[in-house]
Amino acid sequence: MGPHAPQVSGSDRAWAQQQLPGWQIWHVDQLQPRGRSWSARPLGATAAVPGCAGLPDLETLAEAVRAYEDHLADHIATTLRELDETPASWTGRREMLQARLAALEDLARTKAQ
Repeated sequence: MGPHAPQVSGSDRAWAQQQLPGWQIWHVDQLQPRGRSWSARPLGATAAVPGCAGLPDLETLAEAVRAYEDHLADHIATTLRELDETPASWTGRREMLQARLAALEDLARTKAQ
């Protein structure tokens, strides 16, 4: 996965599983002054979702994830539109959007139960 592979410690992983079920969180250590940069994606997605990437701490990340979840239907519609508008030849972007769409739909089903 390269030098910037997603990583998270055991205690942070446990916190995320309790506070943010259905999400994968990770951090990337960066040079000063910011230190760690936190990101999240729904389980099954291949990239962080908009608004949930590069945040300064876990609490800010949790707030961003909860705000994102509050508008899941809108994010599903936006992802569908982006997928429709993406040329077929852009396979990498299409694969990322398809994975995001499936992950968001799974998350919406889980939240509805």
